[in-house]
Amino acid sequence: MLKPIFFLYIFVIINSTVYAQITYDSITISRFLIRYDLYMARWKDTLKAGTYSNYLGVQKKIWTRPRKASKVVPPILSLTTSVKANGTEDLAECFIPRHSINYYRAGKIVRYLLVCFECEGLHFSNDPVKQFVKKIGVRKKQMEEIRDLFAGMIDPIKPFRY
Repeated sequence: MLKPIFFLYIFVIINSTVYAQITYDSITISRFLIRYDLYMARWKDTLKAGTYSNYLGVQKKIWTRPRKASKVVPPILSLTTSVKANGTEDLAECFIPRHSINYYRAGKIVRYLLVCFECEGLHFSNDPVKQFVKKIGVRKKQMEEIRDLFAGMIDPIKPFRY
């Protein structure tokens, strides 16, 4: 009798742990509503606390947390975990993000990943300090995967030309 209860306990703990690890309700991708005259502005000035959502253009939901606990980690979370592990130091000083991956909880954005396709720069909103990119080849592959995510957006991804 003790053996089935033990296995049931382990099963419940594992499922609740997996479910607890995914703390987001949904994830969207978006393009910013930034005009050409703002391109020389510092990007941090346009994303001041409390105003970030005002700069988001069309959003496309790419993941919603299932109602039941799942052991399967969605590809977008695997990708962004990989980005975080490889580092997010901007590869160029021109970092002008115009795309983002937004993490929602209870209808509010709680985290975002800024994406600049021109310099292949990435920056999480909750990065306390910049972390150097450990492997450039891995970053290139990550950027290709992120580019594929945004390929279906209404606005095409075209590098800005001066």
